[in-house]
Amino acid sequence: MQNAGSIWRKWDLQVQTRLDANYSCLGPNSLSEDQLNLLIEKTKLDRTEITSKEKDIDAIKYAKLFVGYITLFTDLEAVVVTDHNTGAELDYLIAEAQATGGKLTILPGVEVCSNQGIHILCIFDPKRNNKSTWKDFIDHFLTEINLTGPRFDDRGRPAHADLSAQKIMEKVEEKGGLCVFAHIATDNGLFKQSATANGGTAHINIYLHPLCQIVQVPSGILSVKVQRIINGEDDNYGKKIVAKIRCSDSRKLTDVGKLFTWIKGDSTFEGLKQITFEPTERVKLQENKPETKSTYHVIESFRIVDSHRRFGSEAIPLNRNLVAITGGKSTGKSLLLCHLARAADLEEVDRRRKDINEEQHDPYEKFSDLDIEVKWADGKVTSISEQILVVDKSERKVTYIPQGYLNHISDKEFPVVDEVVEKLLLQKDEAKIYLQEHQSEVKQVKATIAAKIVELFTYKNDIEKLHENLKLTGTEEGIRSYIDKLNIEITAMSEKYGFTAEETEQRVALEQQFVDYQDREKAFETDRQIINRMSNSIDGLVSFSELEELANEISDESLSNVSDDIAKIKQQAFNSIAKVVSAATQKLILRRSELCKQRFAIGRPLVKLKQKAGKQSELEERNGTLNTEKEKLKKVLRLKQQVTDKRKEYKATKDNLIELYRELHAAYTKLKDQLAVFDHELSDIDLSVNLVYDEDRFAKEFHSPYVDGRKSKLEDINTAYDQDNPEQHIIKLEENLDAILKQKITLKGNADAQKAMVALLENRFRLNFGITYKNDDFNRMSPGKKGLVLLKMLVELDNSSHPILIDQPEDDLDNRSIYHDLATFLRDKKKHRQIIIVTHNPNLVVGTDAEQVIVCNQDGQDEQRGNREFPFEFVAGAIENSFEDETASGILFQKGIREHICEILEGGREAFRKREERYDLNASIMKNGVKT
Repeated sequence: MQNAGSIWRKWDLQVQTRLDANYSCLGPNSLSEDQLNLLIEKTKLDRTEITSKEKDIDAIKYAKLFVGYITLFTDLEAVVVTDHNTGAELDYLIAEAQATGGKLTILPGVEVCSNQGIHILCIFDPKRNNKSTWKDFIDHFLTEINLTGPRFDDRGRPAHADLSAQKIMEKVEEKGGLCVFAHIATDNGLFKQSATANGGTAHINIYLHPLCQIVQVPSGILSVKVQRIINGEDDNYGKKIVAKIRCSDSRKLTDVGKLFTWIKGDSTFEGLKQITFEPTERVKLQENKPETKSTYHVIESFRIVDSHRRFGSEAIPLNRNLVAITGGKSTGKSLLLCHLARAADLEEVDRRRKDINEEQHDPYEKFSDLDIEVKWADGKVTSISEQILVVDKSERKVTYIPQGYLNHISDKEFPVVDEVVEKLLLQKDEAKIYLQEHQSEVKQVKATIAAKIVELFTYKNDIEKLHENLKLTGTEEGIRSYIDKLNIEITAMSEKYGFTAEETEQRVALEQQFVDYQDREKAFETDRQIINRMSNSIDGLVSFSELEELANEISDESLSNVSDDIAKIKQQAFNSIAKVVSAATQKLILRRSELCKQRFAIGRPLVKLKQKAGKQSELEERNGTLNTEKEKLKKVLRLKQQVTDKRKEYKATKDNLIELYRELHAAYTKLKDQLAVFDHELSDIDLSVNLVYDEDRFAKEFHSPYVDGRKSKLEDINTAYDQDNPEQHIIKLEENLDAILKQKITLKGNADAQKAMVALLENRFRLNFGITYKNDDFNRMSPGKKGLVLLKMLVELDNSSHPILIDQPEDDLDNRSIYHDLATFLRDKKKHRQIIIVTHNPNLVVGTDAEQVIVCNQDGQDEQRGNREFPFEFVAGAIENSFEDETASGILFQKGIREHICEILEGGREAFRKREERYDLNASIMKNGVKT
């Protein structure tokens, strides 16, 4: 009963049997020996019956051969038998196909020709046969289209019906069937070049008829004109698009399936009928199966493990595209989706619940012991229990959106929405690189700003210390004035006591020389004492006593000369050292003699000058003071130069701080421009990226803790930011920086100026995202529409291909928005990612053309909806799955998926019909075969 819904299956919608005049038997050479043996084993026919008696064997054997060949040697899942003007083989072929257990479906059909000479394949619903056999049904149908005479001429060519193509289509529609216009590019096709078909607008009217929905195209190239018509590009043909199929039109078993069509649907008449509703999405003309999703990004099936037997353990397959989970209230829909997400990616579920503060309360706590095993399409199996036990969580990823999640996020303050949008953007690999580069740059700039602030205040403190030192030393002007005064006094005193300047200089020079000689004599005396110690220590230095004692202990007479040799060496060493010491002593005596002569030579003139200056003590004092003042002047000039240098470094550092702040701003501007380019990836959402400065944080982090608000009000120092004129913000910030340094901003009593500057230059830039959807600003949208926009962004900006699980995405959206916006969006995105949704809305089941529907039911919720075995039960299948069987056990198994959808989402057939009548939907009537 459980199946994956509408999946791609290979169909051949035009197969002829042996009844066709041009049919060819297999013959002895069509099959290899291995193929022949396989066919014999399967059909139980003998070799000759297969190779040479195909047209002679009875209908049952032929049906076995026909079905056996297709199931063994082709991968077709559905075939339509369309013999010309007959259905004689149908009953046997259909019965044999039914015996394959669903491996092959054969639908009844017939090929007829209208009175315009146009060939039409008429395909019928097996449930709508009102005759005892299909042979009788086809015969009756042929009579109804006025094919009453011989159905073939004497050459086996089929006769024409005596009705137009339009009438034939309407007759087929009355019987619940479909029409396919066969081989449209040939002379007996819809667009044939014949006088009858081209008389006036005959083929235009046929094509525009509402029942003209499917055409058979050749494997070759169509004419440009016909191609434009069937692609909906020709105004004359109402820009109508039809479903395009390819068929083998085979007249030999080995040709069956050589040309085929991929159809997404059940291998049933209802599955085929879906291509008339979705002529482009449900049909593909290509060699390989139309599946593009990676197997490791597709959940293939799940199985519930429940020791309490509240759920069955049957594996339920999942479709690769869109799965819609629906059911009445409290039937386990959201529970199932949440546990599927947990089994696939437990971390994702925990993260989402944390985002909406739900981690403290588990809405499914009473099912905490429930486990689900998820099987991925590549064979990997993950489960809730496995992920709870292991440290490393699942390697697989899903995106899980719980009910109300997007609305919860969008209802928060806009900065939180900014964070969400930024996270969505960061799903892009390029955006991640941009952000990493940005974060690295901002981190570097912030670190440099912090270091520069320390440097700035170091310079500030150094300058203050230098100023304090200057105050203690004196001013340059004062010192210079005092020096001038001393010079005048010294000059006057020198003239009074008869001292010339030359004499004064001579005396000072001689005194310095005398001091030098004294220092040299002290050095001489030290050297003399060292040489004396050397002379007195010669004996000790040249002690060979231990060697002599050892030599005397030698008993061998032949070695008696050793003692003598040591004695000689000792004497030689003594003599050499004594000679060195004696020479050094003589040099020292000579040098001292010279030094005494030189000191004596300056002693006499110095004594005379000192005698003359004996009465000049006051003059000497003045000279000492002058020298002291000169040294102080040098120190002041040195300190002032240090102040000048420090001030230059101080200013350069302050200017550098402002430039660094500009770099910080530039880093955000760069990221803003980089992220703005992703706007083009959003189909109908306009995304603008704006740079803002958080003024609330400025007040909270700088003004409140550091500034005395009574004297420096916030509005006076506020650094308002305008991204169109950012320089004004930077200028104001620089003014505040100067004001802190110059104490023009009054800080609180215990506030530290350096910390205040750190707070002033703190990074308060952030990106703000402006979102517009269909000219509606995000801030003015309804909660439901906000959620829709965030959902679209989440999916469209995501580089990933993993599954998306969404619980009731239609919440707070009106039906028009659900159908035109949300459903359209899901229809497009399911092509690229597996999507599983929980919904109560028919527009998200039918409007999205969901490939699979899972209907949930809980026993005891409704007396009329009891289950078969378990409190919670599910049934899965395609929308086109349709039947009613009141004898079956369990409400879910008494009806097809279509009937469940109608009952749960529409309120039942009667409710749907009443709404249809109320809306007067049938007012759209037919006029000349065209809907108006």
